Amino acid sequence: MHALDPTGRLLFVANRGTLPPGQGYPGIVHEGPGSISVFKVNVNSGALTEVTGSPFALSGGPAWVSVDPSGKYLYACSTATDLVYGFNIDQATGVLTALDRGSAVVTGDYPLIALTIPSVGKPGATVTFKSKFAYVPSSDNSLYGYAIDQTTGNLTAIPGSPIRSMGTGLAAAAVTPDGKRVYTAVAIDPTGRFLYTANGGSNDISGFSVDQSTGALTPLAGGAVATGHHPISATIDYSGRLLFVVSDADSSVSTYTIDPSSGALAPVTPATITGPMPKGLAISSTVETH
Repeated sequence: MHALDPTGRLLFVANRGTLPPGQGYPGIVHEGPGSISVFKVNVNSGALTEVTGSPFALSGGPAWVSVDPSGKYLYACSTATDLVYGFNIDQATGVLTALDRGSAVVTGDYPLIALTIPSVGKPGATVTFKSKFAYVPSSDNSLYGYAIDQTTGNLTAIPGSPIRSMGTGLAAAAVTPDGKRVYTAVAIDPTGRFLYTANGGSNDISGFSVDQSTGALTPLAGGAVATGHHPISATIDYSGRLLFVVSDADSSVSTYTIDPSSGALAPVTPATITGPMPKGLAISSTVETH
């Protein structure tokens, strides 16, 4: 997968890599050493120019890359090694430098994305960065939480990590090299106070409050809320007032209002029916002018 830096000037692409034929188990394509490609983006034309030194090698093939909202750090999750790797981003050149060896942290089985606390601010407005924490969902139905060192970029486990999702199928069974289908469905509201996980096995969505000092997660009152059949994607709008959940088995998008005080979800009925087997949802940013 890919990620843009907060300015939209740098694009990072995860290259998973595979082992040569004859290595690993017969009949299975195994992940091998991968890399991360970095491109400068021409904001006027959209043209891409690969930066010096790209692609940057990574011992474990990255499944997903995520940029810290400050634009200083990049995190890559490897499903081959079950590790999250950290890099410093040269914000002028886009060159990646691996953080110290101790920065690679162990997660649960099959981690997909290190989701950081988002920036606070409307598109086009001055942004306050609150990227103190990162969360990694894994296929063992747990969320692994980490505090981000603002000086070094290193990750440290937060209190109570990992925490179990209240439903099942947190990383619901994209096609992986061994034939698995895995999706990640986690969303954090723009204030960084609430986190939601779509559970593809139990057909519901779980909510957690985020401790602003420690990053610890606490389940919201009321438990999980029902979704469509096999939810695989969760997206929150820029205002933080609406949550959208895409379910592929019944081709639907469920909409919920988010209580700004408690984080509680209230369904907006009925659900919207889409084309067959939807996989995600993107929201257009709108700049408000006065």
